[in-house]
Amino acid sequence: MDYSAIQAVDFALGYHLAQIFTPENVPLQGPKAFDRFLNNDIAKKIVRGAIFEPVAVLKAVEGSGGHLQTIRTGKVDIKMNQAVLPLVHYGRYPGLRSPSDPSRTDIQTHTVDLPSDKPAEVTIMYVELDYQLTVMAWDTPTLDSMIVALTMALKQKSNFDTVCSLEGERIEDVPCKILNAHEIAFTDSSAERDKKRLHAATTTLSIRAPLLAGKYVEVCDQIRVMLELGHRTDCEGGACGIL
Repeated sequence: MDYSAIQAVDFALGYHLAQIFTPENVPLQGPKAFDRFLNNDIAKKIVRGAIFEPVAVLKAVEGSGGHLQTIRTGKVDIKMNQAVLPLVHYGRYPGLRSPSDPSRTDIQTHTVDLPSDKPAEVTIMYVELDYQLTVMAWDTPTLDSMIVALTMALKQKSNFDTVCSLEGERIEDVPCKILNAHEIAFTDSSAERDKKRLHAATTTLSIRAPLLAGKYVEVCDQIRVMLELGHRTDCEGGACGIL
């Protein structure tokens, strides 16, 4: 795995946002620009980065070369990188904090079977992460449509799954939760860009995610049977994992 456990949450949040902004999942009708946005490729509607100021985000997107467009100037068509708006940008603030929920503050250790059926001792630590999310458009009606659609979706779908790797094995459906989904508040972050008004609004998402670490352990048949029955026991003559 070439990314950290926290970055896995970053990617999963981006996928969750991408699934929100699809024609199938947005019951609202909006301006033509909003409808085009819903049908865009994921890479042209959801971007991730550590830059948070809207104009700087557009410069970074255009510098990446991923938004190549054909621009008509007079009678000549010129290919150039120009950010496709509307656009959703999100990024994680550095750092983390312990959960506010007392039931999630302790570090937990369990012995479980990985997808390969090999037993592993897994340690779980819950953390809370903060993300800035900014929506951008060239006009107010489109921005309004994006804010309404996003707020409605997050209230209905505050849970999403991430993926982690233990001992080289892929662990799916690791649950994360947007803690402030019912208290979303967007603030104006509009700015001038090339003599045009860049309409933008920003909010913060607080996410609780479990971080997993683990290693294979040897569990003898006797203890495996007892664990399946829900009992605690010791195992004679071998190393055993105890729940």
